[in-house]
Amino acid sequence: MADNVHNGDDRAVVDRTTTGKRLLFTIVFVIIVRLIEVVLGFVVLFELVYSLVTRRPPNPRVTRFAHRLLRYGFDVGLYLTCNTDHRPFPFEELPNGTEPIDLNPAGTP
Repeated sequence: MADNVHNGDDRAVVDRTTTGKRLLFTIVFVIIVRLIEVVLGFVVLFELVYSLVTRRPPNPRVTRFAHRLLRYGFDVGLYLTCNTDHRPFPFEELPNGTEPIDLNPAGTP
């Protein structure tokens, strides 16, 4: 976390207020992850049924939506696992799904 304070012997001390806030945001984002799972389940079923019925590939708009949702889920996962301190949407822009995924987010070695 960004608000670490080093106490001289190479061990970081974390501010409890910051950790408490992060705990509350983590609870909210865990609920969001569960919602993402449900929505993705419906999207996958829709794409498969659509392809089965129409014998065509899934609609590009639906696949773009699924990609954006997956990208958002990835950003949430980075926050939940303390790989980044940047809170995802609604605190930052919703990813558009076209930018590459950064596997080494800012603030990590």
